[in-house]
Amino acid sequence: MIHYNLKCAKMTLEIFIGILILLISSNISLGQVNAEGSYTISGRILFKNKHPASLQSFALTNDQNILVKEGSTDSIGNFQIKIDSGKITPGNYQILLLTLSKSNKLYKKFLIKENLFTYSLGDIEIELAPISLDEVTIIGTQPLYESGLGKLTVTVENSSLAKGNAVIDILPKLPGVKIDQSGNISINGKDGILIQIDGKGQYVQKEQIASLLSSLRSESIKQLEVISSLSAKYDANQGGAINIITKKNYAKSDLHLGYNSSLYPVADISGLQYPALSGGTNLNYKFNKLSTNFTLDFTASNEYRNNTLTKDYFNNLNVTRDESSLSTYKEINIRPRIGLSYKINKRSSIDLDYLLVQNLKRTYYNSSIINFSSMSTTQDSLRNSTGKHSSNKFSTSSLTLKYSYNIDTLGRNHLDFYWDHTNFYNPISIRSNIESSTTSTPFIFSSDRKYRIGFNSFKMDYTKTLGKTGTLFVGLKFSNILTSDTINSRNEKLSSTTTLSKGEFEYKEDILGGYIMVSKKINKFEGQFGLRAENTNSNGYVHENRIASFDYVNFFPSTTILYSINKSNKLNLSYNRRIVRLSFGDLNPILNYSSPFLLSIGNPNLRPQFVNSFGLSYQLKQLYFSVTLIRRKNSRTDLPLMASSPDLIIRQFENISKVRNNLFNLSRPFVINKWWTTYNN
Repeated sequence: MIHYNLKCAKMTLEIFIGILILLISSNISLGQVNAEGSYTISGRILFKNKHPASLQSFALTNDQNILVKEGSTDSIGNFQIKIDSGKITPGNYQILLLTLSKSNKLYKKFLIKENLFTYSLGDIEIELAPISLDEVTIIGTQPLYESGLGKLTVTVENSSLAKGNAVIDILPKLPGVKIDQSGNISINGKDGILIQIDGKGQYVQKEQIASLLSSLRSESIKQLEVISSLSAKYDANQGGAINIITKKNYAKSDLHLGYNSSLYPVADISGLQYPALSGGTNLNYKFNKLSTNFTLDFTASNEYRNNTLTKDYFNNLNVTRDESSLSTYKEINIRPRIGLSYKINKRSSIDLDYLLVQNLKRTYYNSSIINFSSMSTTQDSLRNSTGKHSSNKFSTSSLTLKYSYNIDTLGRNHLDFYWDHTNFYNPISIRSNIESSTTSTPFIFSSDRKYRIGFNSFKMDYTKTLGKTGTLFVGLKFSNILTSDTINSRNEKLSSTTTLSKGEFEYKEDILGGYIMVSKKINKFEGQFGLRAENTNSNGYVHENRIASFDYVNFFPSTTILYSINKSNKLNLSYNRRIVRLSFGDLNPILNYSSPFLLSIGNPNLRPQFVNSFGLSYQLKQLYFSVTLIRRKNSRTDLPLMASSPDLIIRQFENISKVRNNLFNLSRPFVINKWWTTYNN
């Protein structure tokens, strides 16, 4: 058990709360002060007959025809766009209406002045019809890679990645991103990766992340943000993040379908027997103050698998395990998502986001042979599984409510409130007929595991603009997680049933955290510096008996500095400290059989892992490289343990005092022609 003094935790969180209340109260009275902030440009576009140009796309460009921002009108022709003051300079600008019909060009020219941040362009009348896209030349296309402060933005839309891919197919092509055979994702050697959709974190277990990413199709994706250096705003148990930015053009909807097949270098096996189907739709509608978005993605994959695995668990004892299997694998993913956004007034808005992920995976084994042997002697034991199949089904539903409030009219002082609720359910079933060389009676092995996770969190973020290029961030978050894990494994013979393991493990975790962070831009330098504090209180129970208890406080500093030599030549430096908390699977002491010969067991005496990472990355146009140094304390690894039976391997997690990782990554995509791009890492 781990116990830490909580006085410093309470003191720190009281300081965070005090700073937050002081800043908010001082700024409510100053909310009407006119100062530099974001530019707001609004108006209404009408046809010559006074009918509104509803749901039309438009572009804001400067006098050199370089794109600044795109947008769309609502159903009565109104539009409003906001641009950060640091991304636009005073000068001449114009509004261009973009559709597919051909006619006279429409330009609405206006002047942006210093210290004037609101522009109402009134009614803009179209002479005949909007211009066509092929009549407009916008200089400066979006590059595939673009470095930012602690992150790399990858533009999927309009690239060779935009068609026929799932997100899980795209990620291994990106700089620093790795996916291992178990589906675990890392960024520059850091695990514990948070998956976000439009900035909202998805509370999905790591075993199911691959399935979630398989259900997200590239046709629905605009950009991917690979965040290798997390700021103090993020929870401390996350090592990095991948933010999936979906298409949300409220003037457009789409429907996409896909078919894939594979080539198998095996006789009498045709890829046509194992197709992969995908499809989905993206429906958008905007009316006055209400914007809606509905997306639906569906994937169904079939695979033929021929696996051979050899593991040498105890090389000093010459104990090896050889396994070979022929199997067919089927997976179905359904992912509907609903988003609503309502602008209450000029200062406040409310957003609702609901996501449902349904996944079903089935594996049917034609044959599975496991051989335990000693390399220096003859075969010890042989296991042959027939009629084996496994089923893994999970369901995730999440609901997020967000309320935003601008304390002043320019949005320089801003409050966001979030409430998140997620339910996760995952039943796993394995059944196989076992024939053994060491026993005369065959038996049926069955294993059922069900775990449920309920997650609730409340978060408050306050943002205050400091001068022209500085920003202060302060926030608080409370989260509660309740997990129930039920296991039942058994061997069944004609006359009897032997229970291998059975029980229920409950894990409760409360986390209270706060952070303060400052960002500043000075000429070509941009940096952010933050400190996060978190108090973790968690308890584990088996049949209502507490077998694990943790109560600790930690501080997590972070800093990132970006030096922009020019637009395509950028250097990033970063440092942060993170934590890898214990999950219910790490602690659960109930034996978990994945087969009659392989099982895992949790360790209630484990300690949380702490990670310090130092990063350097450099981008020159589309050439990207990074160096990362990682220092881990109390790292975890699963160790094989000897059992009483010679053909049974037990895996258990243990702490390792110190682990050092040094990583180097070099990436460069090459565009050979319009339809052929290679991604090289």
